[in-house]
Amino acid sequence: MNGQISNSDVTLVTGDSGIGKTRLVLEVCRNFEKKGWKVLCIKSNNLPIHVDMKDYISESGKYLIFIDDVNQITYLDYILNFPFNIAEDIKIKFVFTVRSYAKERVKNDICKNNYSPNEVLINKLESNDIKEILDTQLGIKSEEYIEKIVEIARGNCRLAVLAGETSKRDGYVALNNSIDIFANYYKNIKNDLLLDDKMICVLFVISVFGPINLNDSSKVLDLLESKDINLKEYKDKCSKLNENELVDIYEDELVKINDQSLGDYIIEYVLIEKEIIKISDLLNLIFPDYKNKLLYALNTIHNLFYCDATDKYVMEQVDKSWVRADENIQWEYLKCFHYLHQSKSLSIIKKRIQSMGLCDFDLSKFDFKKI
Repeated sequence: MNGQISNSDVTLVTGDSGIGKTRLVLEVCRNFEKKGWKVLCIKSNNLPIHVDMKDYISESGKYLIFIDDVNQITYLDYILNFPFNIAEDIKIKFVFTVRSYAKERVKNDICKNNYSPNEVLINKLESNDIKEILDTQLGIKSEEYIEKIVEIARGNCRLAVLAGETSKRDGYVALNNSIDIFANYYKNIKNDLLLDDKMICVLFVISVFGPINLNDSSKVLDLLESKDINLKEYKDKCSKLNENELVDIYEDELVKINDQSLGDYIIEYVLIEKEIIKISDLLNLIFPDYKNKLLYALNTIHNLFYCDATDKYVMEQVDKSWVRADENIQWEYLKCFHYLHQSKSLSIIKKRIQSMGLCDFDLSKFDFKKI
């Protein structure tokens, strides 16, 4: 990245949330500082910064200006035009980080100001990358620990480090009780953005069923209406979540969660921790239409947030809905949840077999080679 920044007046660093864009750019900034560049690191607080730049950039020299999450910056045009209004003995380069979904808009704004930005894509960390970080940076050698942390992190470097540090302090039990890891990591988002239950319900729906077409999601809207959220509120809250970079909205139609690990935590938070939505109510409303999405949600809870009490609660909720289900979808329940209630499943299978008529079949004529 050092070379890419050196060869361009504007460098645009893009990638998903939690993959380490900011940390990587800060390390590059340190390298430039060692080469004599004056570095200014800027984080948006929704206030204009172009006026402050006049105070900080007045003496001759080379300046590297790093703006984190540039898509949140107001008056970007003024910032980009600043180098054209200063003394010739002042040289300025810009480095911006931007979320993937906002890259094209920011890139267009930069190009309108007569720059040709250099783009650097930071990809999501692979499992081997996280394993190496846990090994070399945190000294975690246990394969059991490492595999569990990789499962929790889902490519999110910051979450992986948090899980690693917590496991070093509290042992493997900390990874089994991964709720605390997720809660500690994401609680500031909930508190800082003042997310109420309705906003969390919208985030939950997007986490489970996304990508969602904002204009064509009848079953999803039924679920939201059960929590007193109408279509207008839903779209307004999606816009708000998008502004706060918790979800991405594509072409004003499709909405999806920005950070999959956050989505996993929201699923647990809504269905288990706070029971904002009862699993049985969820099943009654949208099963079997969205059975694969539901199974994903329940498997996420089991794999990431396992404990005996949670598994017991999930089974009770499924059973509550299963008992009330119409006869025509009992078989769908069995196919999806037989592992939760084996005796009920065997009973249904027995009835299905007993209802079948007898059939004559000559096994000697069956071609086993075709199997």
